[in-house]
Amino acid sequence: MADTIGEWVANAAAAAASDQGASAFVVDVVSALAYVATTVAVDMAVNAALKAAQGTPDIETAKGSKKQPIPPRIRGYGRRKLGGYYALWEAKGSSAFDVVYICDGPIEAIDQVWSHDHVLTIGSGGYVEGSADYGGGANDLIRVQSRLGVVPETHYAEIQTAVPTLWTTACRGDGVVSLGCDYKHGKKENLAADYPNGDPSWSITGRLSRIWDPRDEDQDREDPTTWPTASANIGLQILDFCLHETGMGMDWATEIAPAIDHWIGEFDICDEDIPLAAGGTEKRYWGSGYYAVPADPQEMLDKLLAACDGRLLKDQHGVWRLWVGKYRAPTVTLTDEDIADYDIEGDAQAFDAVNEIVPKFVSEAANWTLVDTTAWRDETAVDRIGRVVSADLPLECSNSGPMSRRVAKAVLRRQQSPFRASLTGKLSAADALGQRWIAADLPDLGLTGVVLEMTSGGQLTFSRGSVSLSVVAADPTAWDWDAATEEDSGELGSRPVAEALDPPTIAAVTGFFESLGGTDGLRLLVTGAGPDRADLTWWIRWRVDGATSWVTGEVTDTAAGASFSGASSFVSADVLLEVQLGYETARSGIQWSATETAGPFALTYRASEDGDVRLTEDGQRRILE
Repeated sequence: MADTIGEWVANAAAAAASDQGASAFVVDVVSALAYVATTVAVDMAVNAALKAAQGTPDIETAKGSKKQPIPPRIRGYGRRKLGGYYALWEAKGSSAFDVVYICDGPIEAIDQVWSHDHVLTIGSGGYVEGSADYGGGANDLIRVQSRLGVVPETHYAEIQTAVPTLWTTACRGDGVVSLGCDYKHGKKENLAADYPNGDPSWSITGRLSRIWDPRDEDQDREDPTTWPTASANIGLQILDFCLHETGMGMDWATEIAPAIDHWIGEFDICDEDIPLAAGGTEKRYWGSGYYAVPADPQEMLDKLLAACDGRLLKDQHGVWRLWVGKYRAPTVTLTDEDIADYDIEGDAQAFDAVNEIVPKFVSEAANWTLVDTTAWRDETAVDRIGRVVSADLPLECSNSGPMSRRVAKAVLRRQQSPFRASLTGKLSAADALGQRWIAADLPDLGLTGVVLEMTSGGQLTFSRGSVSLSVVAADPTAWDWDAATEEDSGELGSRPVAEALDPPTIAAVTGFFESLGGTDGLRLLVTGAGPDRADLTWWIRWRVDGATSWVTGEVTDTAAGASFSGASSFVSADVLLEVQLGYETARSGIQWSATETAGPFALTYRASEDGDVRLTEDGQRRILE
């Protein structure tokens, strides 16, 4: 383990930097013979799911904290749930101390702190309010503090004082979002009640990286301290990722700035209000996401573009232009004079053509899980071939079911275009580079007065004096939307809440003799009742009447339905006992019954003829004959 979180993060940063030259995506159009404009992989996703980025934890992994020696650096956008990696995990006496790295900072805010699957209520001094899930009702067992990742940061003084040889005042974690947690247990016998899920597993819901919005005159691109907030605007997230050193690393002056007015127009489109069927509105394109710094940046760029049905296209001057999903009339026209050759692809109406797309999005209501929403289907195409040909569309940076359906509609319309081709143009066709929609007057192809949409960017080859374009016939109505008839987003509702269940009841407690593993003794047979559920784990606990400590053991229910019948471990004989019956579900702590007194159950011993000591039974009193 690194001595300081600064050293620990620095090691990860050095490892990432060693790969940065290979992963950076910077193309010099002056010296290159050709360049290829990048485009979203969303059309490929209707045939195969988007490939997961190497090194970037998947959604479920990223939601919880992990212990590993050299973790990836994580950076995120919008509001998202993220776990982290332990920089410190130490126990001392009855206390434990954790420092968990979450992601690169600075971020705007931490909205929630989680342990396992529960949001913690944090009160004065950072202490967690006790509940059935944590603390056994005590408010002084768990303390959680946090840092937003500014530079310089503030060290966790309480942890440094407790373990000074492991965690010094130099362990500030500059630029690192983190949690500093210390927790203890009271009496050993209360450990299961205080921590029913075991050791805490930390995560946060936060408003992540603060990013630059060029529409705000008070913000300075070169001074991140003037960027006050995170943003859910997908277009702004793409701009930040294109410029950031851990993203695409593009040059502002030559690759973005000449077209910044165009970019601002796309940001405004992302912020347009789209009506919802239930009333109110949502922004056209909004969401959140995260990436690992050592991962291929193209993977994250594709995920962001997919969420807004976007294209990132480079014009003939080497300047990048973002186009989000909303039709705009073309400003460039191609004629037969501009085209040297063409290759028309197969029929989009083939028997195996996709006619249904199932969009997936990351739902906060489902605990930040990638979930399906209602499929977008072309019923006419289904009727024509007599079967459904379905494909998934995972939109990992979308947090909206209705928005994901809108993207799916546009993707399927594009897939079913009646015309798709690869065009080889002369240098006069270079004006089409950087454009998403192009007017076409091509009588030789039977295309007059039509609009083509770029699908995969363009390639300019100076040595051959040619321009390569991949296009489909555009459908200007693909982004039209009627919430009342088209939304049908398969509402998830709020996150499922654990059902409120009544505690079990005890009907009777009887003692019986048992010989197990060479040990003879007294056990308890407990009968009673509880919920009629298959997911219950049952427990019996007992103690001598008047004692403070319980002896607790998991038991098997041998009765059917709501009835319960189960046996305890060995108990004390010849004394009055207190007995409780309990159960738990996967989403709740143990529910205990009221206390029943039982016994005393007497056991009498005598030596048998062969010298052994044996026990026999007679009714509820175990008496040796």
